[in-house]
Amino acid sequence: MFVGLTGLPVGMLAGAVLAVAAGLARLGADVVGGPTFLLRLMPPLALVPVAVVEQSTVMLVTLTAAVPVYVTTRAAVGGADPRHLELARSVGLSRRSLLRRVILPGALPGFVTGMRFAIPVASLVLVICERRS
Repeated sequence: MFVGLTGLPVGMLAGAVLAVAAGLARLGADVVGGPTFLLRLMPPLALVPVAVVEQSTVMLVTLTAAVPVYVTTRAAVGGADPRHLELARSVGLSRRSLLRRVILPGALPGFVTGMRFAIPVASLVLVICERRS
C-alpha cells in the first residue's frame, strides 16, 4: 500500500509538469513527447514481470500514472483558447502570470481527466506487482 501512495502522486506530478513543459516549449515537446507517446502504446501490464524481477514496483506505478496524466494535460495545455491568450497578452500579463492565471486553470480539466484514467490503471498494476512478488 505504501508503494501506491508513493508512486501515484509522484507519477501524477511528473506527468503534469512534463505536460506543461511540453505544451509551452517546442523543445519540451520534442524531448518528452515522442517517448511518452511510445509508452502510451505499450500495455502497462506488459512491464509487470520486469518490475517484479527488478523490484521496481514504485517505478512502474509512477510510469503508469504519469503517462495518462501527461497525455490529457498536454492536450489541454496545447488546446488553450487563443482568445484568452491574446487577451492576457494585450493586458500585459507576464509569461509567469499568463501561465498561472490562464494556462494552468484552463488545463485543470485535462489534468483531472488524466487522474481519472491513471488511478485505476496504476492501482491494477500495483495489485498485480504485489501479487507476483
